[in-house]
Order: sequence, then C-alpha cells, then structure tokens
Amino acid sequence: MEAYNQEVRAEHCITPGCCNPPAAYVLSGRTYYSPLCTSCQDRIETDSEILWLENARRARDISQWRDMGIPKKFFDQNFSTFSVNQMNVHAYERCLEYAERFSIGVTTGGLIILGSTGVGKTHLVSALLKTVGVGFMVNEARLMDDLRAEYARDFDKAEGYLKRCLTEPLLVLDDFGSDNRQESTMAWMRDVLYRISNERFEEKLPTIVTTNTNMQEFSNRVGRRVTSRLMCDTEILSINDVDRRIGI
Repeated sequence: MEAYNQEVRAEHCITPGCCNPPAAYVLSGRTYYSPLCTSCQDRIETDSEILWLENARRARDISQWRDMGIPKKFFDQNFSTFSVNQMNVHAYERCLEYAERFSIGVTTGGLIILGSTGVGKTHLVSALLKTVGVGFMVNEARLMDDLRAEYARDFDKAEGYLKRCLTEPLLVLDDFGSDNRQESTMAWMRDVLYRISNERFEEKLPTIVTTNTNMQEFSNRVGRRVTSRLMCDTEILSINDVDRRIGI
C-alpha cells in the first residue's frame, strides 16, 4: 500500500464503504487533501467530542463518589447491576424506593440493613447514594481508626471529619457494629457513636446502617443509647442470601 500523500487527492474517502471524494483544504496558498470526506471527518469530530464529554462526566462522577466515601469497587455498580432474587428483592425494592423519594425531597427516616457477609449490602447503599447524589458513606472500623489517628495528629482535622458525619444530609454507616475491638477502646467508640447518632436524631437527619449482626448483637455491642436513636423512625430490612463472593 502506498503511503498517504496529503498533496495528492485520493480517489475516495478511506472510510470503508464510503465513495465520497476526500475533503480539500488550502493552507498558505497550497491545496492539501484529507484522507476523509467532509461527512466522515465531521462525524469523527462529533464522536470525539462525545467521547470527551463522556470521559469528563466520568471523571466528575468518580471525584464525587470518592468524596462521598463510595468504595472504588462500586464505581461501576448501581441498582441495575444488582442481582435480584427472592431473598433480597424486598431490600432491593425498598432501597430503590428510598433513593427515589429522597431525590425528590420527600423526607424519610433511616434504614438498617441486616445480612451476613457478602450478600450485597454495600452494593445497595452505594447505588442508593449514587442515585441521590449527596451524603457520606463510611465503614465503621475505618471511621474509628481514622478518628483515633487524626485526634493524635491534628485535633481540628479530626473534628472536621467527625462534623461531616454529624451534618451530612444522608449518612451511611457501613459494616456497623461488627468490628471486634478490645474492651478498653469500646467506651470511647460508644461515645463517638452516641455523639453521631444523637446529633443526627435531634436534627432529623437520616442515617442508613448496614451490619452483619442481628439486632440483639448490634445493641449489645454499640449500647442501648445508640441503638435507640438509630432505630427511631427507621425501617429494618433483612437479606437472607448466600455470600456472593464465595457462593455459600
């Protein structure tokens, strides 16, 4: 195949199936030829613009999801990618309805989603947050570890992090009440959780909780004061499914 020469007009556009003559343009008094016809060239430019916009939107969404605390694993997951079956359909439908109601400004209470490891709880709450477009999601163990580390290094930064948990329009506490800690740190942890749950309860800010414990185990671990506030005006959803990660 001969090398393409911009100064020689080819017989037709190089796009497969296109028989239009290549486009011509003049530069510094000399005529040059594109390998494409005008129509194909315009289409490529349009496709490039669409791709650029799609990439820009994707980058914007990822930045927003990171700021909301949504794990990277769930960037490509939403309600439509959730595998619905008889054991999780009720939780799925209620989470979807919750997201739709929240998105149109209908004030709702909280949710507590119960289920063993790997049944899709984090998938559902990530999809919910992405749908409403506001809020903050944090894993309980990470919250406690980050707060303890930040209080030791930078008190103001730690207080700012905690304030976000107190004031976000919607807070998701993921994998809540299941992190095993030494008894010496439990009192401090319960104080932090009480501060969060009490502030949000008094300000009528909804909180969504996922946990792989049952409600009795949950209450025993976080304390009655925290449980009472989290359960007020809250719907409890259960997922009795198998662990999707290992299939049992």
